Amino acid sequence: MHVLYLHDRAVDALLVKALREIGHVVDVAREPLDEIAPAEGSHDLVLADLWRDPARRMRLAAGALAPGRGFLVAVIPAAESARVRAQTLRAGADLCFPRPVDIREFHARLRALANLGERRRIAPGDRSNLELLRDGRSVRLNGREAALSQREFQIMVYLAQRPGQVVGAEALLRHVWGEETDTQPHALARAVRRLRRHLQESVGDPLVKVVRGHGYAWREDKTRP
Repeated sequence: MHVLYLHDRAVDALLVKALREIGHVVDVAREPLDEIAPAEGSHDLVLADLWRDPARRMRLAAGALAPGRGFLVAVIPAAESARVRAQTLRAGADLCFPRPVDIREFHARLRALANLGERRRIAPGDRSNLELLRDGRSVRLNGREAALSQREFQIMVYLAQRPGQVVGAEALLRHVWGEETDTQPHALARAVRRLRRHLQESVGDPLVKVVRGHGYAWREDKTRP
């Protein structure tokens, strides 16, 4: 998953390191929690690490936890009690963890929650015959299926959720490789070429379009009038 780590006092470097080691892409917010707001669709999970007063949790509930968001929200609350956890969940959090976080439990609960809601059909535009299956990281088109790597799948989902929009290489690199990446656009171009070739061979459609000089876009279904 692509995780945005928010904090209101200090970064838990060990937690961030553990999340990266188990395969998540983690962006650490440079500003304190009150100064930023997650961008819709830019991350799969927002992890809010709260050390200070409970009022901050309510301000988070009014912003990042607003209905209709496109990401999961996990909170490590400032105080540890059943009452606080219940308040946090009622405020809109999907997950609430005591401190210190057990990374094995975190990963297992996150996967369980994601599997409940994310094995779903994403049908941008007129592609009603397409399924992107997150729990298996695969693409299914007209009954044919292709297994993808984690990065290939992240590329697919990011573009599929933006039909009709051309996404620049820098934005795609930040989403797939993380904010701190030094990966160059030519590496992304190679990855997209491999992805398109694999999809063409496996499901009969490259699905991703290269817009020369501008970036990448979701390929519309040309078989329909």
